[in-house]
Amino acid sequence: MKTLIACYSYSGHTLKVAKKLQKEIDADLTEIKTEKDRWYLLKILDSIREKKQQ
Repeated sequence: MKTLIACYSYSGHTLKVAKKLQKEIDADLTEIKTEKDRWYLLKILDSIREKKQQ
């Protein structure tokens, strides 16, 4: 049975470590990527407003 490393890396540092680990233990690697949402800033502001109203 082969090991799978699933990794999310915002800046790339975690991905570098995951790749090194992948080579050391002969594992498969998959990178988890976020879906780009052009409205994310508005969603953040809505979330902040909701918290202030509670």
